[in-house]
Amino acid sequence: MKKTAKKPAKKISKKNKSSKPKIPLASKATAKPVVLAAVKKPIAGPEKTDAVETAVKAEKAVIEKSITVKANAGEVWHALTDPDELENWWGEDVVLQPRVGGKFQERWEDDEGVIQLATGNVKVVKDKRQITFTWREKGWPTQSFTECTFLIEPQGSGGSVSKITMRHAGWESLSTSIRDQLLKDFKIGWNYHMKELKAYLDE
Repeated sequence: MKKTAKKPAKKISKKNKSSKPKIPLASKATAKPVVLAAVKKPIAGPEKTDAVETAVKAEKAVIEKSITVKANAGEVWHALTDPDELENWWGEDVVLQPRVGGKFQERWEDDEGVIQLATGNVKVVKDKRQITFTWREKGWPTQSFTECTFLIEPQGSGGSVSKITMRHAGWESLSTSIRDQLLKDFKIGWNYHMKELKAYLDE
């Protein structure tokens, strides 16, 4: 993910799609392998308390963003899972297969022109209202991954308006040396993409 947000692209008609600039959801720092800090020995006394507080803080690190759109739940689900729809608000090379065990993939280019790849697997699919999938950048250690969820909630009696909540958690699996920066970068990226999703579905 780039550290500075780009100017939002113009809205794209659902019928007349065209390419648009992509804001990758990862920092160029993720292009380098990350090594988790090793614990050499137990920490005693006040330092142990500090370590526990840090761990709790990491576990609570969550990126969450909600938007309300002028679209029914079926239209939202389609926008989140259909490759042609994903291209309109997220990117051309994004795959999110709506089945348990399905593939998540986002291919993007960092500031230095190096192709990066985020991958994962779909863990939960509920009634075309929720999809949860794992997320791992190729520069992260094998055991490090995060988890992303999209939740769709119909609003009102007519069903023509929906609330979409994106929740990205699991950052405690990453080394503290890069976690804070990644959280900042991903927040920028998700704010941008959720804004684009709203603009697309509100047309």
